[in-house]
Amino acid sequence: MQILQARAELEKHINQRINALNFSFNLEGEDTAAFLLSGSELPIKADYEARLNETSHLPQHNRLRLKKREYEVNLYLDLEAAREKAEAVCAALSFDAQDAKAVLDYSKEGMFAFIKDEKGRRVEPDTLLSLLSDAVAQGKSAHLTLPFEVIEAGYTLEQAEKEHRLIAQFSTSFKKPPLNAPGRVYNIKKAAKLLNGTMLNPGEHFSINSLLGARNERNGWQRAPGIREGRYEQEYGGGVCQVSSTLFNAVMMADLEVLERHPHSWPSSYVGIGRDATVSTGGPDFKFANNSSAPLYIFAKTNEKNELVISLYGRTKNDGVRIQISSVRTATLSAAGEEVLLDASLPPNTRFVYREARKGKKSETYKEYYDLDNKLIKKVLAHKDLYRSVKGTVYVSADLYYKQ
Repeated sequence: MQILQARAELEKHINQRINALNFSFNLEGEDTAAFLLSGSELPIKADYEARLNETSHLPQHNRLRLKKREYEVNLYLDLEAAREKAEAVCAALSFDAQDAKAVLDYSKEGMFAFIKDEKGRRVEPDTLLSLLSDAVAQGKSAHLTLPFEVIEAGYTLEQAEKEHRLIAQFSTSFKKPPLNAPGRVYNIKKAAKLLNGTMLNPGEHFSINSLLGARNERNGWQRAPGIREGRYEQEYGGGVCQVSSTLFNAVMMADLEVLERHPHSWPSSYVGIGRDATVSTGGPDFKFANNSSAPLYIFAKTNEKNELVISLYGRTKNDGVRIQISSVRTATLSAAGEEVLLDASLPPNTRFVYREARKGKKSETYKEYYDLDNKLIKKVLAHKDLYRSVKGTVYVSADLYYKQ
């Protein structure tokens, strides 16, 4: 009976000791307590059973001698039972790192707003259990400092800014006749809207014919002058070559890989010789690849000055290097002459020029690489072009035809 009473008294005393315990924690490097654990919410145990068993086996007269003798009872943390609690606490204190983000924002001069990266934190349950176990073994309340692992973001603000900067910009004008014909201006603006906001991942290819689709009335394109068979004709989508040519120049300035590009029948007035890129539904196309290490963003717009501006954003392939495009005419070819044909329906003394004779030209286009001090690093031949001579075609009335 005395043993039972002793056990009850001892358990009462131990529970009082446990309930009086409090363990406050702050995270390493922080002054404010992060959390508090009381002894009553932890699986704390005591090694008193061995003491009681030892006493119960003593003869009665020896037990009486032990009445005033003190035994040390040690407390310990049941690690297995405490793990679930430790994992819950550590989960509440831990959080993932947040990668930086670039958000498209047309109101920004640089087209992107940036959200900075945030470091994460990982608190290990085993670390918490070890600290708690040592503190419980001391048998008194304690304030403990809990170390943690800093988790770095996988994508930083610096990386985001490097991969979303202006790498090339080129503009052409459609202010003067015949470039400002209403239908032509409409088609340029329509093509620019379709192109604006295009994004290419690294390794992805771009085709302007695929982007714009068939240029016809059904798809909302208007008639405007376009070059066909060596002469200007009204065709749906006339003017989109100015968009492809402007994009071509920006692509060269960004040092991206050109996959397909064709010159016009003769040089264009809105870009220098050798710097045009003709396209046609079902015909010539302009294609390039994003051979950089980051996504490429294409922005296209027209402004109040009647300019088409195309900007490329991404990561420059050559840090600290600026590329300038230059071209030169290397030869002028002899005229191909003129073919005179009879059109009996024409009134007397009438001459109708169906196709104007044009002299051919040869050109060379270069990429010039400059450093930050504007010093020329190298000059590379990008391509050579041949604009063939165009044979003129003239229809004349019968009187002029037979007068030859």
